[in-house]
Amino acid sequence: MIKRIATIVILGILFITISHAIPNEKAFIRSEKYMVVTNHGLATKAAQQVLDEGGNAVDAAVTAMFVLGVVEPWASGIGGGGYMMISDPHSYQKVVIDFREKAPERAALQIFYRDKDAFRYNAYIGYRSVCVPGMIAGVSAALDRYGTITQSAAVEPAIKIARNGFMVSERFNTMLWRYYDLIETHKATSVVFMPELVPVPVDEKMVRDDLAVTLETLALRDFRDFYMGVIADDIIAEFSRNDGILTNSDLRSYEINHREAIKTTYRDYTVFTTPLPSAGGISLAQVLNILESINIDTTEHNSGEYIHKILEACNVAYLDARKYGRDPDFYPVNVDRYLSDEHMQILASEIDSFHHSKDEYFNDSKKLRSRNSSPVCVIDESGMAVTVNQSINFFFGSQVTHPKYGILFNNGLYSFSQDSLSADRIEPGKKAVTNMFSTMIYRSGKPFLLINSTGELSSVIVVAHVICSIIDFNLDIYEAIDAPRFYEEDGFVNLETRIDSEAIEELKRRGHRIKLRTDYNTDFGLTQAIHILPGSEIMHGAADPRGEGIADGK
Repeated sequence: MIKRIATIVILGILFITISHAIPNEKAFIRSEKYMVVTNHGLATKAAQQVLDEGGNAVDAAVTAMFVLGVVEPWASGIGGGGYMMISDPHSYQKVVIDFREKAPERAALQIFYRDKDAFRYNAYIGYRSVCVPGMIAGVSAALDRYGTITQSAAVEPAIKIARNGFMVSERFNTMLWRYYDLIETHKATSVVFMPELVPVPVDEKMVRDDLAVTLETLALRDFRDFYMGVIADDIIAEFSRNDGILTNSDLRSYEINHREAIKTTYRDYTVFTTPLPSAGGISLAQVLNILESINIDTTEHNSGEYIHKILEACNVAYLDARKYGRDPDFYPVNVDRYLSDEHMQILASEIDSFHHSKDEYFNDSKKLRSRNSSPVCVIDESGMAVTVNQSINFFFGSQVTHPKYGILFNNGLYSFSQDSLSADRIEPGKKAVTNMFSTMIYRSGKPFLLINSTGELSSVIVVAHVICSIIDFNLDIYEAIDAPRFYEEDGFVNLETRIDSEAIEELKRRGHRIKLRTDYNTDFGLTQAIHILPGSEIMHGAADPRGEGIADGK
């Protein structure tokens, strides 16, 4: 009892400062042959080794994805899904592999919308919150079509790290404390992450034999075993014992989608980003078009006017997303209409350059958003470029870990709208709309910038901020990612405290309500990017100093 009380006291103390981050000083590097940037040094190192041994950018990205699922399990893993964008140097087309999770066949309206509490009760955590995972199908399709290494080679580094163990980082330990109460709700998850009833301490080794065996089994038998083999059968048996709605049919019928990237321009740059069911990519395209129209480059960087204009551009873009945000395989959308010059002019005309717009633009109480994903950026010596954003949805997903296989499952159903009349409501086989996306920017047909960021609420505004900082204000990639950030939530503009006091007062004069956070804050997203300097082969890689990411190259 005393130990339990002490644990709760410590948890309360840590929660106060949980999102504060000490700047990471190993986040920037220069190279000429290739570059890798991920959220964790072990993932970056594994991808780098693949490239050193002759693999391509897809091989490296997939390898990093598996490692991130081991060392950053609160954010991603084989129980989740995401998007991968691939740029082949021999083709101008940018292909997106959509491996987002799908709602199970038994995800009926009467389960999740029968009363006002049903959605949260069933979709938040637990076995009923889980969508059909897509990560394994996504990496399998990527390797088969674009890779050069075998499935077993791609997963081998993750197996070694899981079996030999890795040191628990400060951020890992922080996540365990932050979600202590939720992790406790599921025995198998608690056993993995809190074997002594408290989170594994910083710098203590964590060994994941269960996950190592699972990954090894998949590598030996074929990745398809996850969907139609022994592993699939055991997954469904576990869900059936615990009132879950996932079935063998759900796993067998899962398929990824190959989609064409959204394409727009910003000044004389061409921007490619993730399409629906990611609304984030379209929102970014709209925001950039609006900012060009209202001359963001004539403001002072990070001034009150600059921040105000970006906030307002995001306001109108986010509101517009409510009109088209849906799974296009269920309800087709004419995306060109929302990116047309005429529509952009309408959106730009709604911007008040001097006064804050209505808070309702950001406050969609029917849509719950996560701050959680694991981004990857890779460019290899041939010029092949890959960006990945993958997630298990909310932190530690459903909190459900398979007791035999160590798979931590997503809570993807919680990403759908709580409104039963919305086009983004839960329906069998559907993918939820998300703001998770990744972006590539080209100039004169050559890669200029690869960029990814975590965080549903902040990702669009953060990526737009970084792009403007580089293109319009000539900041280098590290300066742009390091720059103080801002985003709006629940009627307040959240600011990192490094924002100039004069800018804060100007925002107040324009009608914004302010909430000051800390100097470097992980709630503002963790951004990873690669900047290819124009007219040269020199690449600058930068991982967000707010996190523990590492950039490396040769």
